[in-house]
Amino acid sequence: MAEEGTNGSKSVKERALEFLFSQPPTTVLLGAIVTTLLAGGWYALQDIKAMVPAHLMQIQSGYERIEAKQSEQIQLLKEDREAERSWMREVLNARKALENKPFAANQ
Repeated sequence: MAEEGTNGSKSVKERALEFLFSQPPTTVLLGAIVTTLLAGGWYALQDIKAMVPAHLMQIQSGYERIEAKQSEQIQLLKEDREAERSWMREVLNARKALENKPFAANQ
């Protein structure tokens, strides 16, 4: 009973050290390995939480940049096509105008 009273007055740190030193070395080593793995996993998880959103934002900005370039190319193609169409209309209108003139004017 007297020992219980003395154990009750020990600090948590003292109790933990007493428990640790009363264990076999393999158990302590296993605990150290498991603790190291858990700490490494926690840090890896924190890195993943930081890196994945940044990487996704980089991918998204790349897609947006490509989309902007493609939209610009599409607009340029539309403008070129419209310019070709207006040129063809002018050529066809000029040809029709020449066909409506008398034969001597066509030569």
